[in-house]
Amino acid sequence: MQVKELLQNGYGQYLSQYEKKYLEKYGRLHSMETVKKQLSKYFKNVSIRGRGKKAVVYIGKPKPIRGDDLKTALVSQIVRELDPYGRSLSYWCGKTGLALVPYEINDKAIKELPDQDQALARYFIRYARTRQRNYFESAYRQAVKMVGGTWQRVHLAEMTTGQSIAIPDLAAVELAAVAEKLKGQGIKHPAKIKEHDDYQAVLESHGLSHDWKAYQATYDPANQIKAMTAVTSSDREQVQELFREELTADLIKHAKADGKKLDDEIQGNKELREAIELHTMTEREVKLDVARLNNWTAGAYLTSVIDGTTTDKWAELTPIIFPEVS
Repeated sequence: MQVKELLQNGYGQYLSQYEKKYLEKYGRLHSMETVKKQLSKYFKNVSIRGRGKKAVVYIGKPKPIRGDDLKTALVSQIVRELDPYGRSLSYWCGKTGLALVPYEINDKAIKELPDQDQALARYFIRYARTRQRNYFESAYRQAVKMVGGTWQRVHLAEMTTGQSIAIPDLAAVELAAVAEKLKGQGIKHPAKIKEHDDYQAVLESHGLSHDWKAYQATYDPANQIKAMTAVTSSDREQVQELFREELTADLIKHAKADGKKLDDEIQGNKELREAIELHTMTEREVKLDVARLNNWTAGAYLTSVIDGTTTDKWAELTPIIFPEVS
């Protein structure tokens, strides 16, 4: 294709912002070698012949995504399941295998745990949910890029008549205000906020039954068909297994890093070292004091790091975090 057709045919998304803007402004490439490298990340047999505005770009088939890592498996799932409708995070996690045990179930299970394990279980769940969102959004961005599209976060709602709409601005503002008020009252979990009478009253006043935040992609369906040939096959069970492995490895890495951070604090403080050497305080007591003095949060987690039980407790509590994939 002629160099000017790169943007018309949707290849601009694979270029850096500088190269893309240069092409838009001057109708030619700033650096043919750079553009070739950028396109070669995603396509086979890329070559550029000629110079300036008369240059011709040859682009082969999309390169397949290879490997068995979590992101690869997620991208494969998303490319195959992508549609133009606004879909929530919970919808996508259920589709791909990134789902976690629903709040209502693990909250009940946590209350049945020994007191010393309840705070740690809640920390693990927050940790898992934060990374769940991060892993999904990273893979979603790549999947949408593969189909030559763009995406945005949208706030949707269902009317009492059953029609799905973009939530009215006034309703969104009022719901946000209610959510902030409830958080100030100590109600912080999104599910609890949405269940609250005050939140439901705002929805009802606008003729809405419920609302949700969603991810919505815009793209050419023909590009999706092409992209499907470039991704490896994966299924929900594979993603769930990789998700567990990734979270476990990440947790172990951070626990080791936090343990070293505590050790370094002690090694750099003569008074703390002497307290341990003279047996006026145990090493555990010193580390707990260091954590408190530095205002490090997640006390239950740090206690498990100090006691060396983080990994064992994670393994013990994962049944209330991860569901069985069916």
